[in-house]
Amino acid sequence: MARSSPVAAIISPKYPPVLLRSDIQLSTQELVPLEQVGLGGLDNLRGYRQDALLRDNFIFASAELRYPILRVDNNKGILQVTPFVDFGTAWSSNADELQLSAETLISLGLGLRWQYGDNFRARFDWGIPLIELSSNKRTLQEHGLYFSVEWSPFR
Repeated sequence: MARSSPVAAIISPKYPPVLLRSDIQLSTQELVPLEQVGLGGLDNLRGYRQDALLRDNFIFASAELRYPILRVDNNKGILQVTPFVDFGTAWSSNADELQLSAETLISLGLGLRWQYGDNFRARFDWGIPLIELSSNKRTLQEHGLYFSVEWSPFR
């Protein structure tokens, strides 16, 4: 099994930053569920519920523009609008056939990021799935809504 997670940020003084992320896991054999990877949720493929697809192999890529709309307290606090597009495909390994079936998901959406200093971050994302999965649509994440808050008092 091989896994890689590169991240690149394109920063220019003239344009807003662009964040490019990708992740890949490849396996030649079937994996136990604990080693499988999930596609969907806050960290990858926003717009789909957490771990919508749980498979042995996957490829994920994301592009996100971070456009600042508000700065406060001498640039210590910043609010950014973040349009994004996420793409992922996953498949399971089989002892007889290397690739059984692939499932591809794509979403796009809009988010807000608030950061105050190095200690506080909050984010809200709304992802729109472009490929439908069967779902009962009972939770906020199944409607593509995600919210998180991080506070690190000892930085």
